[in-house]
Amino acid sequence: MTQELLTTLAAGCFLSFGFAARPQTSRVIPVVQILTAAIQVWAIWTGSSLFGAWALIPLAASWGLFWWTMDAIARQNIAGKEFAEYGPYKWIRHPLYLSYLLVWIAGPVAAGSPLPLVTAVMWAAFYTREALREENVLLAGPSGENYSTYRRRTGLFLPRLSPFVDPRSEEQRRNGTVPDLSPCELPAP
Repeated sequence: MTQELLTTLAAGCFLSFGFAARPQTSRVIPVVQILTAAIQVWAIWTGSSLFGAWALIPLAASWGLFWWTMDAIARQNIAGKEFAEYGPYKWIRHPLYLSYLLVWIAGPVAAGSPLPLVTAVMWAAFYTREALREENVLLAGPSGENYSTYRRRTGLFLPRLSPFVDPRSEEQRRNGTVPDLSPCELPAP
């Protein structure tokens, strides 16, 4: 029963990721993604692990994070912004890649096999490289200074846990001004 549930969740995550697909410069990447996803799903289906049920956590987190991120991207596109700073982007800069990584990480746990671990490591390296490439493009773009400030207060794939991150922009630091950090304005009584 557990393997069937894990397989269904993993397949559902991989199918959902098709909604975030963008035109690739290479046709090889989508083919490799489909093949490795098929290997992952097969390994989960045929595998057996004492810790298999624990794979439900990253699979469910991946699915939820993916759709939360898709909502934030839609809001970003409607607002016409170069990058999002709300939803999961409030804490991490690449939540889509994190949602992908969570599925790849769940595979070896669910299958109890080293084969999915090979694909997880391969995709972790690929997504890290892509995230850093995308960041270089944003830093060189018209919103580069804003992105640099955003980058200092958020983590690449995991939230920054340091309480010492200064939320002020470069200009606010130079002028010694304090930003308005209140989440909302309360109506007057």
